[in-house]
Amino acid sequence: MNAIDIQGKSDATGNQNFGVYLTNGAVVTATNASTDAQIGITGTGGNGAAGTGVNIGVVMDKSAAVSATNGAIDVSGLGRGLGSDNHGVMLRAQPGTVSTQAPSITQSGAGTITISGLASTTAVGIRNIGVVIAEGSDVQVIGTGTGSIHITGVGGKVGTSHNRGVSIGNGDYAFSVGVGDAASTDTNITTVGGNIRILGTGGVTATTLNNDGVGIGQANVKVNSGAGTLFITGDAGAGTGGGSEGVHIIASKVNTDTGAMNISGTTKLTTVSGDGNRGVNIEANLAGTIQTVIGSNTGAITISGLSNAVTSGNQADGVRISSSSATVTAATASGQLQVLGTGGKSAGGESQGVTVEFSQLSAGAGGILISGVAQSTGGADNQGVRISLNSTV
Repeated sequence: MNAIDIQGKSDATGNQNFGVYLTNGAVVTATNASTDAQIGITGTGGNGAAGTGVNIGVVMDKSAAVSATNGAIDVSGLGRGLGSDNHGVMLRAQPGTVSTQAPSITQSGAGTITISGLASTTAVGIRNIGVVIAEGSDVQVIGTGTGSIHITGVGGKVGTSHNRGVSIGNGDYAFSVGVGDAASTDTNITTVGGNIRILGTGGVTATTLNNDGVGIGQANVKVNSGAGTLFITGDAGAGTGGGSEGVHIIASKVNTDTGAMNISGTTKLTTVSGDGNRGVNIEANLAGTIQTVIGSNTGAITISGLSNAVTSGNQADGVRISSSSATVTAATASGQLQVLGTGGKSAGGESQGVTVEFSQLSAGAGGILISGVAQSTGGADNQGVRISLNSTV
């Protein structure tokens, strides 16, 4: 039994019904020195009818804080309802709140922070996301803590578009922040020596576009596992509109100090069509003003992507590292850097195993391995590895 258990369920059938809602400076804290489970928060969102939405399992906003000095923190949410924005778990900064009022989950001891969210399995709308950690929010192991962070999300099963497994930063979700408020602040997912695992599965039968496994970025996101190992794994959902990627990282800093890093993305469902169904896509922001950095001081970095797109469509890359003007950098000071990609079997063109554009790849004594396989069954410009547009290796 946890030192603190909070369990909530809403059976309301309208809009914006949460299972557990921590807001307006709410504080949940456990200071027991024991490493036994400390805090458990479980929520089930309202069961909204067709045309309703925002029925979320667990929501934290407006300076809400959950913390433990030792032991585990477990936050679990189930979204329900038939409309849109029925997320499992959401940390957000509402419009009109200042940057210092974003929510946080922190651990200063040996326990693991676990966040798991399942979006509504019956919703037919858009943006039904497993776990949303919006801009300005913090999930951190601090001080001398040795704890780990595990984040797992599954997107809405039968909706249309933007049903991501995990969305970190300024992604596709309800209650976007107001201009000039928390949008300018960092989103931090960090540990000192413990591992970070981020696992996301996009909507498995969603019907249109952008059903990513894991989406990170567009809000100065910082993910750093220190001496621990960093795992980011995403499986994209289905869709006929394209742009469903296993892992999509944009305008973010993803680092370790000495720990290894493994970024792996797939488009597992072979029925996807449209353009841009990639295994892993790493890029700067669309305006080209914020670069993305994937780095480690001494740890090895492996970036691997597989596109299983077999129908029509172009740009079904295994791994794409690209930018319009700002630089995307993947670097390790002494460990090996590996970029491994297998492109899709779609009948379109420009489906590379690995694409590197406007980017820099570097490594120290460990060296660099870039390996790509193009599998396209038609079209033109399907290379195993393509390095172009002022890129350096």
